Amino acid sequence: GISSSLDTLLADDEVDIIITLGILASHEAGKRKEYNKPVIAPFIMDPTAQETPVKNGASGIKNFNYVSQFLDTRGIMKSFASIFPTRNLGVIMQRTSYDTVPNIQAKAEQIEKANNIKVTFIFADTKAEDVLSKISDNIDSVYVSNLYRFSEEEVIKLADGLIARKIPSITAESRNEVAKGFSATFTPETSNQR
Repeated sequence: GISSSLDTLLADDEVDIIITLGILASHEAGKRKEYNKPVIAPFIMDPTAQETPVKNGASGIKNFNYVSQFLDTRGIMKSFASIFPTRNLGVIMQRTSYDTVPNIQAKAEQIEKANNIKVTFIFADTKAEDVLSKISDNIDSVYVSNLYRFSEEEVIKLADGLIARKIPSITAESRNEVAKGFSATFTPETSNQR
């Protein structure tokens, strides 16, 4: 898996620098405590939620650098709820992302208490139709996490399906996703262009 691949690269004397590609690889790199060569993780979404080290705006760990969108998931949920009153929030995400984020269920419970809502995780694979079929009638809005296994066509189908069901949505992605049909984003346009 990703962890063993990272171990191999760190041990390889022929490798001078490691750049992790993707959210899961970046997250895995962020779990380490020391690095014998430079490691750059360009896809840390929410350092606090992912328990990635932050010290004075940097990792504070020699040879470990990351780029983060510095998403404040709790703050985003509060802002979203002020725009779209929500009682039952669906969180659409890849199962691997759910399994990767430490204590995600406890964090969801904190969001529930802070916003007086119920959070339900809806796992996505690669098809919008499958996700839409899992959204129960009591879900009144959704937060769409990064769906890295979805094609652009499937992202648009998901947004269209949510619109058809009159379910407001917030996306973790930039305004490009809003242009595809999601209701809102709090992610700046420049986040993915870095």
